[in-house]
Amino acid sequence: MERHLTLDAIARMLDGAMSADEVLSAANHLQQCVWCRNSAKAVAPAAEFMFAPVDGPEHVDVDTMVAYRDGKLEASEREIVETHLEDCAVCREDFAEPEEPARRRWPGWAIAAAAVVAVVGETLFFESNRQVAVTPRAPVTHLVSRTRISGYERADWAALVASAEETKRLPQRSDADEWRSRPDQLRGAVDAPAVWLTPVGTAVDTTRPEFRWPASSEASYVVSLESTHSDRVQRSPVLHTNMWIPDFDLERGVTYQWQVAVSDGTSFVIPAPPAPAALFHVLERERHDEIESANQQYPNDHLLLAVLDAKNGLHADCLRELKQLGADPARTLLADALIQSMNTPRSD
Repeated sequence: MERHLTLDAIARMLDGAMSADEVLSAANHLQQCVWCRNSAKAVAPAAEFMFAPVDGPEHVDVDTMVAYRDGKLEASEREIVETHLEDCAVCREDFAEPEEPARRRWPGWAIAAAAVVAVVGETLFFESNRQVAVTPRAPVTHLVSRTRISGYERADWAALVASAEETKRLPQRSDADEWRSRPDQLRGAVDAPAVWLTPVGTAVDTTRPEFRWPASSEASYVVSLESTHSDRVQRSPVLHTNMWIPDFDLERGVTYQWQVAVSDGTSFVIPAPPAPAALFHVLERERHDEIESANQQYPNDHLLLAVLDAKNGLHADCLRELKQLGADPARTLLADALIQSMNTPRSD
C-alpha cells in the first residue's frame, strides 16, 4: 500500500523545496488519495485548486504525442505521458494515429505540479527551445509563490488551527496529568471544601510566576515551594498580602508543589488537608521558544496563540487568547465552543 504524504512533505511541495520528480509523485498521489487531499487542504486552503480534479477530460496534446513516438522527449516528460496513457483510454486510442489533431488538456495534477515547479524556477516541460504542448481549459493564474503555508511558517501550526476550527476542540498536553492536582490520601478524606489558589494544575511560561491565595484579615503569610523531584524547600519572606512573586528563577521543565502558611492569631496552611496538593509546571525552554516565536510573528492571531497555549498546558494564557478571539463577532461562536472544550474531558 502506498504511504500517505506527511505534513512536512506537503509543506515542502508548496514551499518549492521538492525536485521536479518529487513534485510529480506527490501531486499524482494527491489526485488519487482523498485522505492526503483533505490533509493538504487543511494545511493550505489557499492552494486547494492544486488538489481538486478539473472538470471534463484532459489529454495529451497531439504534438507531444508525436514527440513521444519519435523519442524526442526527455525522461521526465516521457514518464508524464506514460503515466497518462496508463489511465486514459482516449489517448491510448489516439496514440495509434497521432497525426490527427486534438486540442486537449493534461490532468489537473500535472498542471498543478507544473505550477509549483515554475515557482521555484525548475524547467519540467521544456527540451532545448521546444515546449511540450499542453492545452489547459483555463490558465492557472494564482500560483503558490509564498514561502508560508496559510500564512504560517510551520505546517504543524496550520494543522493545529485547522483542527481547532473543524472539531471545535483544543489540543491537550499529553503529560498534563502529572501536575493536575488530585486528592492526597495521606491528607485525609477527599470531601474537603475547595480553596482557590493560582497557579494550580497548569503550566506557566514564566520562571517567576505570581502566586495568589485567599486573604485572611490581619494575617501574615509564608509561601513554601518545593520541586517534586527534590527535597529542597524554598520559602518567601513573611508577607502581609495574599500575593507573592519570587525574586529567583524557577527551573524550566520542572513540576513544583506549593503551600501557604497563614498566621492570623491561629496557624494553618493552604491548601489544608485533605485538599489536593497545589501543583504546577514551569514550561520547558523549547516550548517557551515556540510560544515566543508565535507571539512575535502573529501577535494578533488569537486562535493560533490559543491552540499553542493549549498544546503546552498554559490554561490561563489560552483562556485569555480565546476571550480576545471572541471579541470578534465572526469568531464568537468558535471561541465559546473552544472555551467549553477546556472544561470537557476528551474521550480520545
